[in-house]
Amino acid sequence: MTKRLALFLVALQFHFTAKAKYEQERDNFFLALKNLNHQVASDLARQIPDNALGEAMVQLSMLLHNAGQVVITPSDTVKYQLLNRSFPQGHYGRIITKLLLGYSYFFTDPYTEKPIKNFSEAYLLANDVGTNEEIKYALYSIIKMYNWELSQSNDDLIDYLSLYEKYVSDSADRYHFLMNKFKFELRNIFLNVDLNDQFFTSMSLLMPSFSKDHHFWTEYYITLGIYKKYIKKYEEAIDLHTMALKRIGDEPYLRYLKFSSYIQLAEIARYQGEYEEAILFIDSARKSSYVNDPVRAEYYLNYYLAPNLFGLGDANEAYFTLSRSDTFKNQLDYDRNSLSIAQYKWKFQTEETKAALIIETAQREIAEKRNLYILVIAILFILFISTVYYLIQKNTNRKQQLAVQEKNIEKQKVATLLKEQELATIDAMIIGQEKERQRIANDLHDDLGSLMASIKLHFDSIKTNSTKGLTELHSKTDALIDEAYNKIRAIAHAKNSGMVAKEGLLKSVKEMANKVSVANNLTLTVSDHGLDKRMENSLELTLFRIIQELITNVVKHADASEANIHLTRHSDCLNIMIEDNGGGFDTSVVVKTDKGMGLRSIDKRISHLGGTVNIDSEIGKGTTIIIEVPI
Repeated sequence: MTKRLALFLVALQFHFTAKAKYEQERDNFFLALKNLNHQVASDLARQIPDNALGEAMVQLSMLLHNAGQVVITPSDTVKYQLLNRSFPQGHYGRIITKLLLGYSYFFTDPYTEKPIKNFSEAYLLANDVGTNEEIKYALYSIIKMYNWELSQSNDDLIDYLSLYEKYVSDSADRYHFLMNKFKFELRNIFLNVDLNDQFFTSMSLLMPSFSKDHHFWTEYYITLGIYKKYIKKYEEAIDLHTMALKRIGDEPYLRYLKFSSYIQLAEIARYQGEYEEAILFIDSARKSSYVNDPVRAEYYLNYYLAPNLFGLGDANEAYFTLSRSDTFKNQLDYDRNSLSIAQYKWKFQTEETKAALIIETAQREIAEKRNLYILVIAILFILFISTVYYLIQKNTNRKQQLAVQEKNIEKQKVATLLKEQELATIDAMIIGQEKERQRIANDLHDDLGSLMASIKLHFDSIKTNSTKGLTELHSKTDALIDEAYNKIRAIAHAKNSGMVAKEGLLKSVKEMANKVSVANNLTLTVSDHGLDKRMENSLELTLFRIIQELITNVVKHADASEANIHLTRHSDCLNIMIEDNGGGFDTSVVVKTDKGMGLRSIDKRISHLGGTVNIDSEIGKGTTIIIEVPI
């Protein structure tokens, strides 16, 4: 019995000695990571005798160095999951693999609960069996996730920053705390908001503790450059961003800083009226855009490109660029909403994870300290009851939220159905109107036109056998009949929609422009771009009628000498712009009192097509009407 106890004590001492040794090696590894020394971290990991632990640490350092700018394949993720399973539940090796899985999903699938779930599990496990450096790095990973995309006004981030501050023990910890707190307060590093002078005071005292080649200086230069731009010291800001770009090189984990610097330089150039130079900087930013988050990159690129195009006088392209920016922003907002939903889903799941970890911890304590068995069971029972009560409350609230969501969805379905029915009614009305126009055109042409032609032939016959005076009367009568006949033909062709159906919108608009230019003291031109393909026939017909009505308004009311019709088709929409140099009008009065097939009626028809109408008019300076319709 004594011999067995001695062997047990020797084995126990060996276990704790090995654990202490690995703790120091893991601490050194995470010290290298938080100082951005990924190669040093990899070298330290390769020296660890535990092959599984060493491999997991090597993979983590490589993943952080590449930062999602090198493609992560499904086989890589499978490899990380296998590494995680190589350690038993509750083993400190799972801290490394949970961080590895968290960053893998962060760089490939950030808008789900997977990254935050794995980071949080790493933090909970580090609190149980990890070192302070592992706890800090797990907290840093969670904070980085929040500052990257998750709701930055979320109080959870403040809580995690407060937790991180308690563990600050060296200059690198202090740097990460101050920088992440500043990002939270700034909300968006590209926006000009009040900057915190206290931050720069603290950073100016902290930065000399790092060597001049440390990459903390790179991010500090960029942040200080943003501040200099804010206080309009543009030359200093340019120098700071230029220094930062030279230091970044081709390091993939600093790619986002390069993107930020080029955007900042573009904004400075725009403030100074150097729009072409600003566009060159934006092109450079595009080359350094996020490989793992292209939607966010395209949103910022288009958002900052638009005002420079406008500054160069290309208002149309600036408008379309800003529209593209809005499209990407909508997608980004959708992703953010998905992430918020994922966050709540994770919060529900993490309660179960906490309970499981508490139970596992209690089981290990029971095995090691049997004399505390009753006390541990009592604690577990209390925790279990509390957790069950919390989960029940959480589930009840969740069901209530789902019921409200389902009710809102039903309302949306009803609204959508009503709109579809209204659109169908309008389409049927348009089709009926066009059939009636066709019938009238046929009657005018086939019946009344033929009759007038016969009358003309009878008069021609009489004319050849009459006296000179009668011949003169017949000649005048003949001229009147010719005029009536031509007017009947003109009415028939004007009411007939066959031109649009056969030739398409563009050719019909050009034909109408030629007739208006000939018949009125108005020069009407048509410009087109991208109308190589026909659209749906009823849509073309509706748009033609609207354009025809607007040009009629110009002829009747604008007193203009020139007018232009611009038709531009993009991949998913058609832009129509009609402008004239006439007398203009007060839009607040005219649109409000407009009746019949006027501006309000046109606006309603465009709205049913899912489009928009914008009217810009000033008395004495002409009118511009812009219509945008989705295709």
